[in-house]
Amino acid sequence: MPRLAFLGPHATFTEQALLTLPEAEGAELVPCAGNPAVLAAIRDGRADAGCVPIENSVEGAVPPVLDGLLDDPPLMIVKEAAGHHRRADPHGRIAQPRHRPDPQLDRPEPAARRGPGEHVDQ
Repeated sequence: MPRLAFLGPHATFTEQALLTLPEAEGAELVPCAGNPAVLAAIRDGRADAGCVPIENSVEGAVPPVLDGLLDDPPLMIVKEAAGHHRRADPHGRIAQPRHRPDPQLDRPEPAARRGPGEHVDQ
């Protein structure tokens, strides 16, 4: 059974991303106290592979991970997992990601493309 390290505790976005990969099915998931700990677990053999964020929506790139991949011995990225996560508000409700309205869809059809006497209801 493969051991897969991730930024813990359980239920983090990193674990959610890890669970989207087929390799996670039936694997032993190893939560770690930080991204450098995930990389260390791989290097010292406590984990066969790991899932770490390369970038996130709050800070962009995650420099400690990028730098940590190059430490001796260097680790290789072999797969990518991406996800869109819902955020819970302080009252326990789930907040949907906001979508910008598409101005092209919100405009009525130009009069030149409508037939004579046709009206567009708004």
